[in-house]
Amino acid sequence: MPEITAEQRLAYAKFIGGLPLAAQTTAEAHSGLTCHKDIMGGHFWIQVFHDDGTVWLLHGRDSTLPGLDVKNHDPEDLNICDCGNWMPATKEQMLASREIVATIYQSGRKN
Repeated sequence: MPEITAEQRLAYAKFIGGLPLAAQTTAEAHSGLTCHKDIMGGHFWIQVFHDDGTVWLLHGRDSTLPGLDVKNHDPEDLNICDCGNWMPATKEQMLASREIVATIYQSGRKN
């Protein structure tokens, strides 16, 4: 994993200093400078720290649903991964993930 420089840490600290308190607390506990994993095998990068303390995540290339986002996730379900291997999903992976979600959605509508 590329080393996070002191300059990057300072820029991040400056960024989170301007967030509302709940978002700031979350950003301090769950760095936006590294990847995270959950118990279901998701491999995420935090995209947004919401004012209510939740986070907006993006599934990575090696995650359970590559390329999909999760808009309001409880950060307490995440562990800092810091593996250095998080990569954005390929176009093909994103399309496949969307197809999986569409199939699940359609099967639920038929019941």
